[in-house]
Amino acid sequence: MTDNNPLVNPVLSSRSDKSLSKKQERKSKYADLAIQGTNNSSIASKRSVELLYLPKLNKDDKTTKSEYFKWFVPKNIKRSPCINRGYWLRLHAIRSRLKSILESNNGKKLLVINLGCGFDPLPFELLDRSNKSAECFQDTISFIDVDYSDLLVNKIKIIENSQELSQIITREQSSHISEDTLITKNYRTAPCDLNDSQAFEILSQDESLNLNDTNVIKIFIAEVSLAYMKPSNADGIISICSKIPNSHFVILEQLIPEGPYEPFAKQMLKHFRNNDSPLQSVLTYPTINSQLERFKKLGFPIINAGDMLNLWKQLPLETRSKIETIQPFDELEEFHLFAHHYILLHATNDTLFRFTDDYKFPSQVHAPLLSERSLKIKLTHEELNIKRSFGSSYVSKGTKNQITYHGGCNPTRLNETLIITPLHTEGSPSEEGYQIQTIKNDDPNFKKRMNHTFVNGIIIGGREAPHRPIYETIKFNGNSEYSYGMELPHGIERHRHCAVNVSENEILVFGGKVHSTPDAYRKDAFLSYDISKDEYTEVPYYTAIHTTPPCLIGSSMSYDKERNIGVILGGQLFKDDSFSDKLYKFSYCSRKKEITILDVFSNPLFQRYGSKCVFINDHQIMIVGGTSPEIVFNDRTTIITVDILTAKINSIPIPRNIWEESQVFLVGFELLKISETKVLIFAGGATCYGFGSVSNVGIEITLPST
Repeated sequence: MTDNNPLVNPVLSSRSDKSLSKKQERKSKYADLAIQGTNNSSIASKRSVELLYLPKLNKDDKTTKSEYFKWFVPKNIKRSPCINRGYWLRLHAIRSRLKSILESNNGKKLLVINLGCGFDPLPFELLDRSNKSAECFQDTISFIDVDYSDLLVNKIKIIENSQELSQIITREQSSHISEDTLITKNYRTAPCDLNDSQAFEILSQDESLNLNDTNVIKIFIAEVSLAYMKPSNADGIISICSKIPNSHFVILEQLIPEGPYEPFAKQMLKHFRNNDSPLQSVLTYPTINSQLERFKKLGFPIINAGDMLNLWKQLPLETRSKIETIQPFDELEEFHLFAHHYILLHATNDTLFRFTDDYKFPSQVHAPLLSERSLKIKLTHEELNIKRSFGSSYVSKGTKNQITYHGGCNPTRLNETLIITPLHTEGSPSEEGYQIQTIKNDDPNFKKRMNHTFVNGIIIGGREAPHRPIYETIKFNGNSEYSYGMELPHGIERHRHCAVNVSENEILVFGGKVHSTPDAYRKDAFLSYDISKDEYTEVPYYTAIHTTPPCLIGSSMSYDKERNIGVILGGQLFKDDSFSDKLYKFSYCSRKKEITILDVFSNPLFQRYGSKCVFINDHQIMIVGGTSPEIVFNDRTTIITVDILTAKINSIPIPRNIWEESQVFLVGFELLKISETKVLIFAGGATCYGFGSVSNVGIEITLPST
């Protein structure tokens, strides 16, 4: 079995052999094998990308449809949309940096040294003369694959058993020195334990590798390979590489930009610990700035670095749009978090090398410093950890703060309505907790949905799959009975939209994903739904300040009925994949069905996708959660308040014990003001790339009495 499956390691698979020699071999190699196991997961995910993306991204051009990962992954693998997009970006990251060096090589040859290569088929992809997309590398590039001896033995076996791979590297002209060493004209393997920097230094001085030839550009690649090493060992490798003339170093590895307790970082670190391959370098070099200082200190003076979201934004809009059509998904929060937690850094000791605009990353955006406002924040009782995301809820009138929550997913979509009743009264301690009644809907025609809105008993829109919107309007009567209202007009379906009560009988809907014509400024960006008439009306909007909000996806909205003031914050503009950093203040005339934009404020902390906001008094709103394309929110920026008269922002710090010990994962969550002095955050959570799923805890925030 193991002979036919390259992803099975012969040492770990020998667990059934209880002999003393085999036990000692397993013990001595276990740590290394756990790290090698990360190669298996990575290469399988890249195979998933190859199967899904390759035929569709290249269907309109003449580039190759050849597959290279298939030789190393015997089964067809299918990953989630976020993992596929993330791994496609990882593939692009390395190839784009190689191309940037090629464009400035002045005719010199390129030698790529892949440190911890695993089963990466990069050499075969770029050396394949039938691969039209790699024509620019032909006769220019050669490769050295460096990794553990055991892994290279397996890799060489795969190459030898594949006529296609053997032909690409002109196998007939090769020297097979040992089980782990294969040498051809443009490809070779070099066994080395990178934890042993002395061994690597000896390897680097091997004249047959040609590393000291100043007419050859050396490119060292470390794609999540040095991350598992002790920082001192990894630094030793980087330092040795910096002493080799005319060398470049491209590293892709994890970041924890807001520390180890930020929810995504916490889950990522836990995942690798549980897999016996703990991340080590990231604890010493957690941020982009610390990595910049690291490479300068170790001998690389010219450096360009950014996170993977910077790389995504460098892609042409046409490419991003193509990727969206291949596998649509609207949980962009998960993609933002993944991409913010990986760095792509390109450094060189060639002081004449310059990064061109096509590849140079912008300066980092930093959240502004905020004054803090102390509010009482505590965890709710365990029963409010309902473990579902992207549903919607409202507080029922006249029911002592009873909450009704419908739909969402965990991880598949649910057709349930939860009736959540606090077991305490206003002004008393909430020690009694919550009672939850689950109403299941067994009607096969009732669509399971997420990313809908649920206001005053009215469910509007939502979606099944990201490309299957729901047009329905459903009236929920407070128990298991419901009725269908008027459908959203075709062409203006909505999901990831906002909706607020503007009167007892009227709901105002804004934005959302519209599949028909995703224009920036649509006359139907605002809709009014009259509950009694069961009727939708387009709402025109005017401005007193020469700016109007575009039709935004994943923005948040709140409305103060007594003062006739509303706000809209953040969101994505689908047409150009940009994100709003604005807070719009508006008023609404129900009689005329008109919106007037009164004011607009801009701030990096408003640039959020999937956040929620709520009025906490007559001039302040509370903004919670979501993600940003520019920054990762921390315990001081996740929850803020904004004075809509002065634009003053205050931080509402999350208590240290909650931030560090609980999962405050504010994605796909709900934010409700359940009384004059109580704000409730509950539901939500996300899949953290390939690191497992996390459910958000429930949080109560006590407001000062007015």
